[in-house]
Amino acid sequence: MNAKDVLAAPHQYLPTLALVNSESQSTLLALSEKFTKQKKALKSASKQKKTLTPKFKQLQGNPESLAMLKAEMAHISASIKEIELQLKETVKQTEQLIAQAQEVQSLPSYPPCFDQPTEHYNGSFTIAELDDSDRAQWNKYLKQNIDLTNTYQLTDIFDTISSAFKHPSITLIARSDDNQIIGGLTLTAMKSRLFGEHLVSTPFFNYGGPASRFINVSTELIRSAAELASRKTLGLVEIRTTFPSLPFPCSDKKVSMVRRLESSTAELNSALGTKVRAQIKKANDYNPKIRFGGLDLLDDYYAVFSRNMRDLGTPVYGKKWFRLILECTSLDTTVAVAYVSGKPVSCGFLLGHNNTLEIPWASTLKSANHMNINMWTYHQILEFSVKNGYQFFDFGRSTKDAPTYRFKKQWGAEPIPHYWYYPGASETINTANPDNPKYKLLITIWKRLPLFVTNLIGPTIIKSIP
Repeated sequence: MNAKDVLAAPHQYLPTLALVNSESQSTLLALSEKFTKQKKALKSASKQKKTLTPKFKQLQGNPESLAMLKAEMAHISASIKEIELQLKETVKQTEQLIAQAQEVQSLPSYPPCFDQPTEHYNGSFTIAELDDSDRAQWNKYLKQNIDLTNTYQLTDIFDTISSAFKHPSITLIARSDDNQIIGGLTLTAMKSRLFGEHLVSTPFFNYGGPASRFINVSTELIRSAAELASRKTLGLVEIRTTFPSLPFPCSDKKVSMVRRLESSTAELNSALGTKVRAQIKKANDYNPKIRFGGLDLLDDYYAVFSRNMRDLGTPVYGKKWFRLILECTSLDTTVAVAYVSGKPVSCGFLLGHNNTLEIPWASTLKSANHMNINMWTYHQILEFSVKNGYQFFDFGRSTKDAPTYRFKKQWGAEPIPHYWYYPGASETINTANPDNPKYKLLITIWKRLPLFVTNLIGPTIIKSIP
């Protein structure tokens, strides 16, 4: 891409360059305006020089006038050199801007673990349930293929689910003829009189699904899960993936909102734009503070989270659930809590995996909404992500065009579709979730209950909602 062509027609190249923020676009337009003025100035000076050149012959017999002409010509020549240097600098700055934009454009817009595998395994393979002796081999496979896996396929996650909610898990493993693992799928069995029976991969989290480099292996793992559920009467099978076009009934109502991060907080703040920065700054009037930690912040985190869940009409997880996750040393966990006047008002629970930091749970007290603390807290967490070397920030799951979707979109997050498959079902199933109209009355009642009541009975309800 030629810099001079870009400077001559900047609006034509803005979409092609995919410049990452309005400041970069403004810089290019300013450089284009400067380039146009410099070209005009150079043309004018060159024309003036050309006009003066014939006069040298005319003034050969007039030493005084000739000296004045030489001085004027020297001044114009110096101006031309200066303008040419300015033009070179403008072109150089534009080339740097193009290089930066092309570098950004060449980077992936989302983590590779969201990509559907495209390879096809050509050999034969078998699928069987994982036993305890294979756990280490399965975890090793996940770590060796970290680019295609997620945190929620580790055995420690399912141990935590079992400890917190008493739900058993089953892992199906695909092996090649030489006994090498080429894929796997872990599912959790959930039984409830109120919400029915489910075999879910993975409940309580945003992701799960099969882990394999081969699309046909992933498909057979899901098909085997349906056969397992039918054989053991384990109820409805729900496979949570970001893989489209698998041959099963599917729901695609949800998306993840993921933002590629800049390499420095200065670049991050520039990319956020003036409108978002203005909202963040409003919170500074209340002198908020933020702390990042682990178990030391659990009580303050839960005080905010449980109250906010009650206010939203949603049953809350027990504090034990979060404690178990924080105590799991194989997981990359961080708790963030924002304070105003020493009291916790906003929080986030963070889980890191490979080059991505995810916020599966976040809350802000309703009483703090007028302070814009939610915006301020997310900004602090984004800066924390950049400082700790993450390349992506995952804002979590939303329904497209819902308020939470629009909130995440303003930060520059892009939607990644979810595809939840129901193998063995005749059609897509409406599972238990707040979007289901039949739960609206229950949500309204829940909002009015005392906090100690919702904290007491909420965990017994939520454990059966995948």
